[in-house]
Amino acid sequence: MLFVTANIIFFFINKIISNYVVDLNNITMRDLVTLKMDYKNIMGLKLKDHLFYRRLSMNEVVCPLPWSHEDNSEEITYGEIEVANKSLSDVVDACLLNGNYTLGYAIVLNAIESMGITYFYRFCEFAREMNKRGATIIEYLKEFDIISPLIVSKFNREWISSESYECILIVYKKYGNKYKDYKFNNVDEEYRSDLLSCMDLVKDKLYFVKTESHIELTNNFSKEESIQIYKNNVQYISKLIKLTYSVLKSVIQGENGSSCIVCMQYGGMVNEIYSFIPCGHGWCCDKCIILMEKCPICRQNFTDIQNFNILTPGSLLSKNYRLLKSICIFDREGARCVSCLSKINDVNPPKKYVMIPCGHGWYCNKCSSQINCIVCNNKVENEMCVYL
Repeated sequence: MLFVTANIIFFFINKIISNYVVDLNNITMRDLVTLKMDYKNIMGLKLKDHLFYRRLSMNEVVCPLPWSHEDNSEEITYGEIEVANKSLSDVVDACLLNGNYTLGYAIVLNAIESMGITYFYRFCEFAREMNKRGATIIEYLKEFDIISPLIVSKFNREWISSESYECILIVYKKYGNKYKDYKFNNVDEEYRSDLLSCMDLVKDKLYFVKTESHIELTNNFSKEESIQIYKNNVQYISKLIKLTYSVLKSVIQGENGSSCIVCMQYGGMVNEIYSFIPCGHGWCCDKCIILMEKCPICRQNFTDIQNFNILTPGSLLSKNYRLLKSICIFDREGARCVSCLSKINDVNPPKKYVMIPCGHGWYCNKCSSQINCIVCNNKVENEMCVYL
């Protein structure tokens, strides 16, 4: 425990000096201690010996990495670290004592991931059962619309994929026009099937963190009992969504990340990024842009620069999307259109656009012709295709 206490003192000294940068390819003691302090509200929760998060590979028990979900990062061996029925705090302390910082860091993020996707899964399960009973869920949708962006903001901060939530967004965008005020009063098997597809995305990652009950909803429960089970699900996630952060985090991620074309700093380490007009090459960070006379890629003179304000969809019911900082600015694989919610890579041609002058995006090729920006509702003067 003296070693752990020393780590915490070390953390506070460094916190005063500067904000911290996390290189996901080289997790340090400071990274793990800081993560533990950032998520202190969930450190008392117990973990399970989970088959996904603690599985056998090549005769070794390994832990998967939750970050940079398109990356080819290696799994981490557990060694002597025990997880089953241990508190998250005890597991992190054991990793600190053993010098296995990357494992501890991965376990904390896996716990955060599992808590979030378990909430999304249980909501889909609840929505399916309520539709089967012909009951409207508008009040629960409104609650989901408040809680989910709080979860996604933590996923984005920690470089955890929010694909499960984005799947639900797409479902409700699809049916928003079919059902006025989202009143699913009639059984709709296609709607139920679409929700089931979202559940299938994450079914192997549920319940790494223990809860009082993992009751699956079935026809055996009444409407009132089903509602109570869902309310227990909301209580399950409360410790995570109430968390606030004491320091900012800058992230160096894996091989799919994009970096400044001049200084090679990653998108998670700069606040303002720019592209060159008219060529559209980018991106360039705020420190390097003032040094440029020509585009460093094509060597053309540029007439102007365009700043990026890349956001990720974060709302079901509100007219304009909730403003969530997007990890897509430096994730080459996961960029998603803020209008149709499709992944840019799934649209032909797979081009990324931002609106001028606001800089909001990403917009896919089929959604790029906008009169007003869907994010800020300001008039669009032009659209700009960006070449990262």
